[in-house]
Amino acid sequence: MSRWSKVVILGHTGFIGRALARHCERAAGMRVFGYSSDTVDLRRPESMDRLADVVDSETALFLASAVTREKGDTKESFDDNAHMVHTVARFLETHRPGKCVYFSSIAVYGDSRTDLAITEETRVNPDSFYALAKYAGEYILGWACRAAGVPYLNLRVCHVYGPGDTHATYGPMQFVSTLLAERAIRLFGRGEDRRDHLYIDDLIGLTDRLTFGDAEGLFNLVSGTSVTRAQIVDMIREIAPHEFELKFIPRKKPHVDQQFDISKLLRAAPGFGFTPLEEGLKQTLDAFTADSRAR
Repeated sequence: MSRWSKVVILGHTGFIGRALARHCERAAGMRVFGYSSDTVDLRRPESMDRLADVVDSETALFLASAVTREKGDTKESFDDNAHMVHTVARFLETHRPGKCVYFSSIAVYGDSRTDLAITEETRVNPDSFYALAKYAGEYILGWACRAAGVPYLNLRVCHVYGPGDTHATYGPMQFVSTLLAERAIRLFGRGEDRRDHLYIDDLIGLTDRLTFGDAEGLFNLVSGTSVTRAQIVDMIREIAPHEFELKFIPRKKPHVDQQFDISKLLRAAPGFGFTPLEEGLKQTLDAFTADSRAR
């Protein structure tokens, strides 16, 4: 990690941003600068003035800021996400970091069709304002980096889970949350949809490898292993501290399966060891259980 002497994280108070900041702070000789919307509001271009004396060729610049779908998948959230990326793109016209890293999302592939061989070459199909904003952000920031001669890393992140995540989105985090709060877990349909889930430590480890190595361009940050939500519930049942009720609720969307081919990712990060889902779930549940007892 010694390639860059400084790291700037826009969105350092979010789930990914916090984990990335902690990781970088442990690196010897690395200075970490974190900014949230309270200190740098990316919807206002003048807010980037705070970074003018920080960002230089020895800096890795991460853009992890976003208005997530949980806050509303609306035209207004699209505008906010697009404005944030545009602000960074304008900043790059006059300030050149050593590398720029954008946390995008596999949502750009859409969530309305089954595909069991998704690669970085798969055609995108954004079917939400959030997905459309992420794809627009990829294009805007990629164009700005090419124009400025800045190495660009575009990371499409899958469903990330782990200690510290408070979003409680459908999947591992919602299941753990309702297990502890209500002694219940809810599944749409029979929970048969297959999805890829990546443990937070693995996301940070892969980001480290790609950022502080020579990697550039587009990568899907996924584990390459897809399981059904029902399988996740079965894993949780094996480690749960108490019994829980499993509730099946009507589906809101058609049954869709997704599977990723991670050949490109493994070529860039050979030998990377992924955390087994069972182990990641246990660490997550243990952390949330300890936190709930401490309250």
